[in-house]
Amino acid sequence: MTREEILQFINRNPVCHLATLEDGQPRVRGMFMYRADDQGLLFHTGAGKALAQQVRNGAPVEECFNSDDL
Repeated sequence: MTREEILQFINRNPVCHLATLEDGQPRVRGMFMYRADDQGLLFHTGAGKALAQQVRNGAPVEECFNSDDL
């Protein structure tokens, strides 16, 4: 897939799972992607949530998108 095809896929299938590390252990959360474009992936979470703190602190992040079409 090209970068453009990947971004189109993400925007068509915004439900994803986002993983970070919390106290050295993986933590996976169901998420809803707001937008994906050349600037990056944008999703919403509360500023006081552990996820926001982990991302601000540079925790490793991995996201998984899937579709019934594939």
